[in-house]
Amino acid sequence: MAKTKILGICQHFYPEMVSTGLHMTELFSGLAAYDENICNIFCAYPIKKEYKALKPPSKEVYKNISIHRTKNIGVEHKSIFQRMVYNVLFVIKALWFTIKNKNQFDKILLTTDPPFIGVIPLIIKKLFAKPYALIIYDVYPDIAIKLGVLSEKSIISKFWTWLNKKVYLNADTLIVIGEDMRHIILKKLPSIDPSKITLIHNWSDSRQIKPVAKEENIFIKENNLEGKQILLYSGNMGRTHNIESILQASIEIEKTHPNVLFLFIGGGIKRAKVKSHISNLVSSNVKLLPFQPYEILSHVLSSAAFSWVCLDQEFTGMSVPSKSYGIMASGTPILGLLSEESEISQAIKKHDCGKVWNSKSKHSLVETIIMMLQDEKQLDLYSKNAEIAFLANYDLCISVEKYNTLMQHI
Repeated sequence: MAKTKILGICQHFYPEMVSTGLHMTELFSGLAAYDENICNIFCAYPIKKEYKALKPPSKEVYKNISIHRTKNIGVEHKSIFQRMVYNVLFVIKALWFTIKNKNQFDKILLTTDPPFIGVIPLIIKKLFAKPYALIIYDVYPDIAIKLGVLSEKSIISKFWTWLNKKVYLNADTLIVIGEDMRHIILKKLPSIDPSKITLIHNWSDSRQIKPVAKEENIFIKENNLEGKQILLYSGNMGRTHNIESILQASIEIEKTHPNVLFLFIGGGIKRAKVKSHISNLVSSNVKLLPFQPYEILSHVLSSAAFSWVCLDQEFTGMSVPSKSYGIMASGTPILGLLSEESEISQAIKKHDCGKVWNSKSKHSLVETIIMMLQDEKQLDLYSKNAEIAFLANYDLCISVEKYNTLMQHI
């Protein structure tokens, strides 16, 4: 039986196990474990200093995956010009690699990050009839337009929209990570065959992320957090995340609940707002830490009374906060600052593993926080429900099997 030779293209990959890098590493590790697959990855060298210091080679084999890394210039998270240089150069190098090595693969699997990367499988399919599957993590340029980064009438926006339509319509399958995202794609592309769109949720890995009892939690002990009720925001603090509402709530909570700690872990453009809140002594119950090692993520997530999941309502369906699945894997309740129609809101309500709050909610955010913290029995129930729902629906092995079936049939 002929093996399926899959090429994955992504900027971030092992050892840069953060965000998309973590998801793609886990996904391809799972696919490469099937005997019928041969997996290659083209990616960039790590850009975060803690991973760059590891100095990974330009070529290596990791868990049966042949990794090919390229050096890049520009900076991904600085000025728009630097980010453009970084992304465009990666796309050019990836295209050249793909053309040069066209006989080493027969199918392509990639995500929508970085922008314009979809031009690669589009060209390869036109020239060499190679099929491709595209995972839509974020709907662009819609997000950039909503944020005011791009004008809807600009040449870049119009070109990006035109290119995305070409890429989407020529894909052999589109994978969306939320039902709300499927609705947006169908609205944008009324001519597309709905059967080409497959919903496969993102995931966490139950072998890596598990509930950890508070008394055994090394993260709590090492950071002197004993006796604190931790309200945790862990992950990217990006433009689409309503961090401001949490910081405002911390001011009122401080007056009545001195043992409550608003703990922020991670990076992103809104990290500066959290840092400013702390340095200006707006409230003393906010703490900021850098990204923590993946090896202790179970301890980090399990330290919380509940964890925040945020997405501004106007971006519903354009993105899905996939960190929710790691939170559920750790058996931690969720307080979602989300639209009622969002994928994660629907999951929270369906599985009864937390609460959803937004501007239309009956109670204020502070009232919602206090109600959750005061009802310990309900928090325990949310915790148990979160873990049960995760194991039944969002474990890595479930999603990998769906991806493997998909890749065998395109």
